[in-house]
Amino acid sequence: MTEQTVNTKLADYYLTRSEITATTILDQLAVNGLVIIPKYAVEQESFSTLLDSLATCYLDSPLGDRARITGEQNVQSVSIGKHPIDFHFEWGNLPFRPELLTFCCVEPPVQGGETILCDSNQVLHSLSSRSMKVLENNSLKYTDTLPSWIIDYYANKENLQRYFHGDFLKYLKSMDNYHIDDSNEDFIKTEYVTSAINTSHFSSLPVIGGNVLSSIYSDKGGQDSYASRIQFADNSIIPQFVLDEIKVAMDKHKLEVSWQKGDVVFIDNTRFLHGRNKIEDAKRSILLASVYTKASA
Repeated sequence: MTEQTVNTKLADYYLTRSEITATTILDQLAVNGLVIIPKYAVEQESFSTLLDSLATCYLDSPLGDRARITGEQNVQSVSIGKHPIDFHFEWGNLPFRPELLTFCCVEPPVQGGETILCDSNQVLHSLSSRSMKVLENNSLKYTDTLPSWIIDYYANKENLQRYFHGDFLKYLKSMDNYHIDDSNEDFIKTEYVTSAINTSHFSSLPVIGGNVLSSIYSDKGGQDSYASRIQFADNSIIPQFVLDEIKVAMDKHKLEVSWQKGDVVFIDNTRFLHGRNKIEDAKRSILLASVYTKASA
């Protein structure tokens, strides 16, 4: 992160090395939803140690769009490829979204590849009363078709069994707002409904209830992933004027993280959306971990 960045929009989110404890990070997330620690984890071990002080469980992706990190079960790369990625919540179309998302820069890009961030609470405050009324009166629905092995992968993870106090698949099937059709041996169909406006985990502020931009599922740069159909719970499409206002508000409140080696970023994954600019430098290496915190266990 450049000196200019420190002195502008991101300054309020910085913590120094001497301020770093699990408590100070969680306190900062409750206030701002975002924590940035410059050049903290020059060694990857420092990042893992810091994560373990906060985490009670991790959620990883078995899909081919992320690289595994040698010797790490809980840390992965960010999405492979050079394509830009629009604003979204990690796991923002699922009912078991981890509340904390963490990034660590192993190798910064020479050019491009900035991580973009946006506070969805600020986005809501920027919308017209007309758009807010539409969101307040509707729920989002995500419809997915997934290879059946994905559910098997999560159902057999011991850490999820412990965190959700038993059979993870049984837990999912018991949810009123999540439906799994596993009658086909090769593919399963899922449907998840959630309020279009929800409250953030760490601060209980009003936030966007889930992912609303379909581009994050369609613009995959050829990577191995799946598409989620986004609409309202009554099967109507989200009005274009609402999406247009959201996009304008996201751009208005966009923050850009220009990475330096060892930078660590924590975001409230129920409040802050993230994405990235197009990557111009193939050497860029950013680690990611999706965390259920000890406070939520």
